[in-house]
Amino acid sequence: MSHDPACGPMYFSPSPGPDQPLHIAITTSPSSPSVGQQVSFHVVMDDPDGPIGCIANESDGVMGTATSCGDYPPCDQFGAWPPPAPAPGHKAVDYTETYRQSGQYTFSISVVASSGPCTDSRTGRGQQPYMSPGSASTTFTVS
Repeated sequence: MSHDPACGPMYFSPSPGPDQPLHIAITTSPSSPSVGQQVSFHVVMDDPDGPIGCIANESDGVMGTATSCGDYPPCDQFGAWPPPAPAPGHKAVDYTETYRQSGQYTFSISVVASSGPCTDSRTGRGQQPYMSPGSASTTFTVS
């Protein structure tokens, strides 16, 4: 656990265990919206062993947003470091949109595992080795 570059690249010791996948669920309300009616999207993200990463983009079928997932200072960890303990992560986010035309639309979201500047030189996993990427989408019809 050094901050001295002479100790070589950062790595976890012992190696972190297997990573469990991120699960994303989307609920649309109302499920059969009409033109001009506000539609709500309730997104629930659960990771059984790691924190929730950065929402990289979200699209409601009309407009999308892309997010910069952060600028980090250079890694200042060198040599062996213990991995963090696995711990469940949970996050819920709500989005709304009002659709002005009938048709079929898709709401989608993607999460990246932006775990900071340090990467394990042996496994390639980030500073939060149990943080997982994921994506989900739901298609619905506006009448």
